[in-house]
Amino acid sequence: MASKPYLTSNDLIETVKLNMAFPVAQNTFSTDDILKFANHELFMSQVPSVLQYHEDYFSFREHVPMKPNKNRYDIPYRAIGNKIYDVYFRDEGNNTFREMSLVDAADKVFFHDGSATGTSLFRHYYIESNQIVLTTNVGADVSGELVFVYFLRPNNLVADERAATCTNFTKDITIENASIVAGDQLVIGSLTLTADVDFAIGMTSIATATNLNNRINQTEDYSSIITGNIVTVRYEFLSTSFSSTNTAGIVIETLQGIQFDAVPENIMNGSLIDFIKKKGGHRTYKFDVRLGKQAVSPTVVKFKSGDIPTDFEVEDYICSQFECIIPQIPSDLHSLLAERTVARILESLGDQLGLQAANDKISKMEAGQASMIDNRVEGSPRKVLNRNSFLRLNKGGWGGRGGFS
Repeated sequence: MASKPYLTSNDLIETVKLNMAFPVAQNTFSTDDILKFANHELFMSQVPSVLQYHEDYFSFREHVPMKPNKNRYDIPYRAIGNKIYDVYFRDEGNNTFREMSLVDAADKVFFHDGSATGTSLFRHYYIESNQIVLTTNVGADVSGELVFVYFLRPNNLVADERAATCTNFTKDITIENASIVAGDQLVIGSLTLTADVDFAIGMTSIATATNLNNRINQTEDYSSIITGNIVTVRYEFLSTSFSSTNTAGIVIETLQGIQFDAVPENIMNGSLIDFIKKKGGHRTYKFDVRLGKQAVSPTVVKFKSGDIPTDFEVEDYICSQFECIIPQIPSDLHSLLAERTVARILESLGDQLGLQAANDKISKMEAGQASMIDNRVEGSPRKVLNRNSFLRLNKGGWGGRGGFS
């Protein structure tokens, strides 16, 4: 089995133990203690060292609907340093995507754009405490949304066993014999199954469901299991579509199921979870999704279709709110994080000789960090654009980034 290009939490713990060359967790520190040290180094050292290259590694975009008579909007609470990278306004029909301009709070009267019930005047904002404040008075029938771009704070590392990894997607099909007739069709992606042609209509709903289940399991792309008159279809891609020509006889569940290797006890009905990508930058797709009151079973969690990120795929995982099992930094820096953790533990133990050796190694690894993560697009030089120049005034019909129409 090929080794992974990244470290999970459990891998990180083993790497730390190996690098320290003695059984650190036997008497002094537990595995949870090691992860606490790792999280400390992640947030205090590793994340700032990545941010210094200004390559947008943690960039995240959040859409916040405009609310009637509301001028103040909280800066997203997961933003690193409670800072905003940029703010945009998008109208309801997605016809306008406008970059808004930050002004000093002391100049808010000068940039006051009057009152607005439409979408044409949302141009300026200032920051007060931890809020974005629009200079325009928002009316009662406002529409559109604010788009916040910011650097998303990585989640805390926890043991691998606290995550649930996606193995496939599921959809329940309920068969009602009283309503189904010959010729009714179930469409699964590009597969069309016709009653009494591809599967026989039996004497009971369970018999018909059994015939449908057997037919699905003959295909290459799909599999299924049966529980009573319910056929649970398993498939690889979330984008797979389902339809029925008889919604009374072949009933397709509206909820979307995800099957996992196992659902840990910390992921329970009504809890908040985060969707996280396993490969690449290990980014957070979506966070703070609340599970339904009867959503969780031992291996399957059911979601409203809109709750699942469209690019969530097999091998990605979910964790409890604020948690992850892979450091959310470039994979090439995971070994550096492990070494930082070693140094932090040696410091707490008072091992000055070992700490010096670890710090020397960290310095060498940091020297190589820049060549790995800086200048992410080497073949295409960055375009330098002065958006506020006189030559660009009125570009786009509203006066540019800080101008007046």
